[in-house]
Amino acid sequence: MTPRKRKSTADNWLPSRVYRGKSSYEYRPKGGKCQVLAKLQRDPAGNIVEPVELRRAVMDAYDRAVIEARPAKDVNYWLNKFMVSDKFISLSRLTQEDYRRYIEVIVDPSNPASKATHNGIRHVFGAMTPTNVKPTHIRRYMDYWNTPQTVTQASGRILDGKAKPTTANRHLSCLQAFFKWLRQYLTGMEQNPADGLIKFPETARQVYITDDQYLQMLEASLNSTTPWFFSLLEIAYLGGLRRNEVCKLNLEDIIIEDGIHYLRIIRSKGSKGELIEITDRLQTAIDTAISLYPAGKIEPIRERPIIRNTRGDRISKSALQKALTNVKTATGITDVTLHDMKKKAGTDGKDLGHKTKRMAELYNLKLKKGTATR
Repeated sequence: MTPRKRKSTADNWLPSRVYRGKSSYEYRPKGGKCQVLAKLQRDPAGNIVEPVELRRAVMDAYDRAVIEARPAKDVNYWLNKFMVSDKFISLSRLTQEDYRRYIEVIVDPSNPASKATHNGIRHVFGAMTPTNVKPTHIRRYMDYWNTPQTVTQASGRILDGKAKPTTANRHLSCLQAFFKWLRQYLTGMEQNPADGLIKFPETARQVYITDDQYLQMLEASLNSTTPWFFSLLEIAYLGGLRRNEVCKLNLEDIIIEDGIHYLRIIRSKGSKGELIEITDRLQTAIDTAISLYPAGKIEPIRERPIIRNTRGDRISKSALQKALTNVKTATGITDVTLHDMKKKAGTDGKDLGHKTKRMAELYNLKLKKGTATR
């Protein structure tokens, strides 16, 4: 928009809404407070003089005043930017799903399907200016997640939320990643307020799924509405894989070397990958998964997942959790997680590719045998 011409052509250099006062140049923003940009200069005769240096000083002061007058972008704005950034996209698909859930979760008593008892990052920090977020705010947020919360829904149903120290730690990791990214783009964001905070101690699970329990889970999977879960459990156990490692497996990972079929495993979190020879049992799991592919679905050229849902797409984390919940209900085995399949494999003798002895022992749930002192 072209600035309106001044009454005097000598004033045309002045920025928009800047005027000469009695003793200074004044910026009078619409609806804002008058700000002094610079003092007027006069010659010995009392006439106003405006050398180039003074004009530059007025223009610089005007630019600073305009920037300060702009409404600050809040955490909501930057969270939206973060979730479409290259950094966010470079994260694994399951990590992206986790981060979205940590950011968006909100207590909604009017929604009978909602099970949330704690509010997430956007609800708590969204209206704040990022530079105003301090470590003490994030510490209180973590303590909030580590405190039981009770929610009464509109229907009268009461949700008793437990203390969630592990979830609090995951939210902290999300905040650390967000503010680390934000420091590259936001002037004045000198430090990451989520750095240096102490996480809550986490106790490793010591639950071993017996062979009998595992067979019950396999049978329940085949008889459920998500029969692909059978193949997922088998491949996770036989290969000693995490859930995301199973979901990432593609048909291209089935390779042949020296006439032997192998399943190429790319492990995450620093563990060493490997080629697993496809045994008859592993081949059955793969064949079962392939037999469930929907007819008429156009195959992608590459990255064709081995495990697929009823639509022929890669399995999402929410679908995994739902399938596991159905199996728990059908078998009555309530204390089980998908990660227990990897621990069972490690306990039953599978080399999981861990680089340290400590991690290998952590996944071996067998108690060491010893002798009495005397």
